[in-house]
Amino acid sequence: MPRCVRRAAACVQQRHARSQIEALLDRLASRQASAAGLAADLRKLSEAKQQWALSDPQFSEEAFGDLLRTVLERQWPGKKVLHLEKALHERCLAAAGDSVPEELRPLRDQLSALITTQADSSRAVEGLKAKHRNELQKMGFGTARQIAAGILWKGPVLSAALKAFDQANKACEFKPGATEAQLRAARDELEHAGDNLLDALDRTHPKLAPAALSARYSATANWRAVHIQPKNQAQADLYNRFVEGHNFDTSPGKALVLDKSRQAKALLREVAEHNTQRQPGTPRTAEEQYFRELSRQRRYLERVDDLDSAADDPDMKEFQALLAQLPTSPQGARRDPGEAAPDYAKALETLQLTVEAADQKVAMLIADTVEQIAQLERESSITQRAKQARQLVQRTSLAVLMKLPVREQLILLRQVRGHLRGQPPNDPRWRPFLDAQSKLYRAMQLSPAFLRHEKEQRRTLMSWLQRDKKMLREARDLWHTYTPGQMRDIMMKIAQAHSRALNCEPPQDIRFTTDPDVKGYRWLRDQRVILVGTVNRQFLDFEDMIAGLCHENSHNWQDQLAKQVQEEHPVSQEDHPLHEQALSFAANHGFYIRANTDYLAYRSQPVEAHAFRTGAKFSADLMRMLAS
Repeated sequence: MPRCVRRAAACVQQRHARSQIEALLDRLASRQASAAGLAADLRKLSEAKQQWALSDPQFSEEAFGDLLRTVLERQWPGKKVLHLEKALHERCLAAAGDSVPEELRPLRDQLSALITTQADSSRAVEGLKAKHRNELQKMGFGTARQIAAGILWKGPVLSAALKAFDQANKACEFKPGATEAQLRAARDELEHAGDNLLDALDRTHPKLAPAALSARYSATANWRAVHIQPKNQAQADLYNRFVEGHNFDTSPGKALVLDKSRQAKALLREVAEHNTQRQPGTPRTAEEQYFRELSRQRRYLERVDDLDSAADDPDMKEFQALLAQLPTSPQGARRDPGEAAPDYAKALETLQLTVEAADQKVAMLIADTVEQIAQLERESSITQRAKQARQLVQRTSLAVLMKLPVREQLILLRQVRGHLRGQPPNDPRWRPFLDAQSKLYRAMQLSPAFLRHEKEQRRTLMSWLQRDKKMLREARDLWHTYTPGQMRDIMMKIAQAHSRALNCEPPQDIRFTTDPDVKGYRWLRDQRVILVGTVNRQFLDFEDMIAGLCHENSHNWQDQLAKQVQEEHPVSQEDHPLHEQALSFAANHGFYIRANTDYLAYRSQPVEAHAFRTGAKFSADLMRMLAS
């Protein structure tokens, strides 16, 4: 047979094999697919493969594999292949099981492996795209771009800066084949162009610049940096540099905004690299243990060090001597930057002795404060008692208030409130009360028994979610492509598992809202509903959504826990393992501080301190589990 005829015959058989592959994939994705039909299509494909091999001397298994891959990529590109993979697991060749003859199983397995590989590749690309979009969202340049674009007469400086920003923004668009390093470089260029736009806006239109500067200053990345707990000396150095002079309550100038944003970026990158390098399940190093304990004790040690005491006070002398032996200050700053790496195991022991010395120093002050609280209880006038209680709180060190027994903290809180039955307005008339209550809220720490209990619940929850790891990984990678209905289904599934671990009723519903007042997430206690604000698009960040969801569901648990304990007989109440913490939550409910009145006081009140902690820890645990 002439070569040209053989070649034509080979091409015909190759096209026939291609059409059989397309038919098989279409059947696989069809809702009417059956095991018998799939087996029949597999046999047709096998026969077409054999005919191709007989007609083409250059035929090889590699050539057939390339054809399979080419048809799959062209017919089911990008995210479409995920539908095919779903069909593969639900109705597919694998489900056909033993109904596929043994001689056809290698072909079935080859096709299954190709579909799975392409689906994994698609998920990885979508995950990279989602991460890129979320990082862009956190920068906070939207307001600056909007203001600059709305100015009719921009002038050459602002026009050039806006044009450069738009070009950098276009260069940041996700392109197929982009790597993490390329996307990071594009984001760095956009950040540089955005800072230049802020600079140009401040120089040319100083009256319009404050809104843009505030948006950049309070961007998500900077908010996250504020609440970082350093895990080593490198992070502590970056964190201290960032928080020095940082205050969200002020109207920042251009230099401060640019400086703090760069410092926040450096800190977050250092934390991300550390978390990437640390293998799940590995024990913490001595350095990590030291900085972890230092973060817990920082406020207490700072307040004890600030106590007024006589020059010859032996307790203060012992405390300060031990404090000076630590390799860092309570804030984590190195005492001697030129010194070699300290012995952190020994430093951790010294830190524990320092805390014990601090406890010894405040012991007498605590006893004196408890006596004063008891004396206030004997005051017959509620108004006079409230006035004296507020004065007592203001003159008592936070270190002493932190170490008061919970019972005395709650009595003092009740005394401070006097006749009040709810949170008063934030005006000067109520300032003595608001300041005293805020100080007590800062002193009311989460109880160790409560934290241990919650840690066990978190471990239980992680073990349950491990079963849905594949589904959650897909949600993580494809979150930005989901419809609100799909998002709600995933969120309800997580909220129900979280509630089951907490032993409480799950929320009634999760609703999305375009209300501009709901900038993140909100718990509606009366309706037992979690609201998700869509205006600032925070919910498109999977990790942020997990943190927000568990934050709000923690408020759900707080409500039920407080009600459960309060409904018990007084004798049984004290036997409840979470009795004290439940009473703290209940005391906070009627006197809730809104974020827009005093943000630091809002973060410090018991219900929010717990909810923020829970959301952050659960989201971190879940993201680590999904990455492993």
